[in-house]
Amino acid sequence: MQEELIVQGMHCQGCADTVRKELESKGMEQVYVDFASDKATFVNTKNIPLKTIIPAIQKLGYKASIIIPKTPWYNKVENLFLLTLPFTIILLSHMFVQIPLLHNAWFQLAITLPVLAAGIWVYGKSAWASTRNLSPNMNVLIMLGALASFIYSLVGLLLFNADINYIFFETTASIISFVMLGSYIEKKAVAQTTKNLDLLKANSPLKATKLLYDLLSGKEEQIEVDARQIKKGDTIMVAAGSQIPADGIIINGKAIADESILTGESPGTKKSIGDKVIGGSLLTEGWLKITATSNFNDSTLSRIVKEVEQASGQKPQIQLLADRISALFVPAVIMISLITLLINHFIADYNWGQSLMRSVAVLVISCPCALGLATPLAVVVGLGRAARKGIIIKAGLHLETLAKVDTVVFDKTGTLTNGKMKVVEFKSFDFSERDAKNYIHFLETHSAHPIAQTIVRNYPHWRHHSIAFDQVEEISGLGIKALDHFGNRYTLGSLEISKKPIKEPKMKWDIYLTLNETIIAAFDVEEEMKLGVKEMITALKQKGFETIILSGDSQSKCNRVAAALGIDKVYARTLPQKKADIIKKLSKARTVAMIGDGINDTIAMAKAHVGIAVGGAADLAREHANIVILKNDPHIIMDALTVGQNTYHTIKQNLWWALAYNSLAIPLAAMGYLSPLLAAWGMAFSDVVLVLNTLWKLGKKT
Repeated sequence: MQEELIVQGMHCQGCADTVRKELESKGMEQVYVDFASDKATFVNTKNIPLKTIIPAIQKLGYKASIIIPKTPWYNKVENLFLLTLPFTIILLSHMFVQIPLLHNAWFQLAITLPVLAAGIWVYGKSAWASTRNLSPNMNVLIMLGALASFIYSLVGLLLFNADINYIFFETTASIISFVMLGSYIEKKAVAQTTKNLDLLKANSPLKATKLLYDLLSGKEEQIEVDARQIKKGDTIMVAAGSQIPADGIIINGKAIADESILTGESPGTKKSIGDKVIGGSLLTEGWLKITATSNFNDSTLSRIVKEVEQASGQKPQIQLLADRISALFVPAVIMISLITLLINHFIADYNWGQSLMRSVAVLVISCPCALGLATPLAVVVGLGRAARKGIIIKAGLHLETLAKVDTVVFDKTGTLTNGKMKVVEFKSFDFSERDAKNYIHFLETHSAHPIAQTIVRNYPHWRHHSIAFDQVEEISGLGIKALDHFGNRYTLGSLEISKKPIKEPKMKWDIYLTLNETIIAAFDVEEEMKLGVKEMITALKQKGFETIILSGDSQSKCNRVAAALGIDKVYARTLPQKKADIIKKLSKARTVAMIGDGINDTIAMAKAHVGIAVGGAADLAREHANIVILKNDPHIIMDALTVGQNTYHTIKQNLWWALAYNSLAIPLAAMGYLSPLLAAWGMAFSDVVLVLNTLWKLGKKT
């Protein structure tokens, strides 16, 4: 089951990674730690008591709890930054202002102590705990840099009579204050990236009006309850301006519902008796009486929020490389910093003060926040923006798979077509077309087949005079046989039900009408394409995707749809297992996305690299799909592939930036071209660049 902990004291992605690794080491799965919201979510498959997990996190230097505690002002990095900033400015001002007090080393020590205390409070506990657990994090680099410059300055003050070559108290304060500023900017930026998910959460109904039937009075009583108490089978009353608390079916009333938060459809969907409603949607007009078909926690909105939160913790393969680099990064930087100190003093012949400052600059400039933030930030932004478009991606790893897809396989009915049919190419053979259509109409009134219902509903003008049938028999998969009171025998259906094929240039029709075993008429039926399907297929082909139809329908129907849409290849008359076999074979050489909506597509979607269930899909198909598209719009399929591609490309750009930045900055710091002050600014700047790149790239293209 999924559980959640509140973890306070995290200030950057490095902190979040430390907590994540600890939870994973305790057996937690699908771990997602968001330092911006102070939350850690995970699946506790082993049902380990949280009381045994909380102390382990607290040993890392963070405060963990199940209930959200009130955050003291001194635990907020922004407050501590504002506290330390004046002291840091005073310390730096001695470089520009010739006031004797500012140059007094004892005064500088007094001004530095509050800043150092704040730094130890924010970063020191985590640094010590991670070192003790043999998994040093970025806070170790910060504290080493700050303490090294402070201790060196203190030694200079006490033993060398405040020699100017030993006093670097402003370096200690600058490192702590500017890293705090970077942490605050990073935290605020990441919080902004999760606003799409927060918007979904904010739309969860808080209250619901439940109807209870009083047996004594025979009347219904309305009571207001917490929406989370709604259960499947409850009767709910929803008025205009209120949110529907759970998925359900309308049993009374008419209304207009705004479902845009869930489906992306324009506001204003008309709802009446018998229609389904989605939990979380808003009633803008009218009123409804609803029977809940789900519990509150199982509603569409609740499932979406859970799936997106869980997906944020599922890492793409590319993140594994970053994780391996990060695991070695801190020890490597400490070693480089030590080598820098020794080389600068013993080989380059710089004094201890200059050598130490270069060593400290290496520690500060190389804090691996950007490296740790590169993938999770892009994944969270990509998932959030996809969710706002009505695309639910169930795991972050599917974003990388989407980016590599080169073959898109479609089920036909319900995916490319809307299930509605029309008659095309009607032909009569030495018989009145008017009478043939009349026979067809009356025969189809005895069938529940979709084609029969289409003719009865959409072609009422075919009916001219009544025909009395003494016997009517529907033969599953073939058609209808009938006998009228004159003894005439009729069949209406496929070629197999007919006895005498005709000699015509076109030898194959969808439906035949025979009278006394003589074919008197034939016609084809054609499914209507979904609006926008043609444009979607064209866009896919322009992007270089191979497109395939995989359907259980006849070869002729599939070929017609493929020809109309420009689809490359067709596999027709495929049962569910054969669909799966075809997908398995295709997947050996290509990266395949299978798009469907029915239960018969479920196995094939599971065999594909990524399975996509489109709007209106069967519950089983939605459950087993990797991606669910809520909006019934073919263009969103292209959007889903684009989100995957853009997110993956953004991750690669972010990792390149993080690695390139460190590769360039560390040598510059080692050679003395970057002071610790500039290094602190550079570290914060690298995070900001990465955040802005992610927001700009994904905001622009998705």
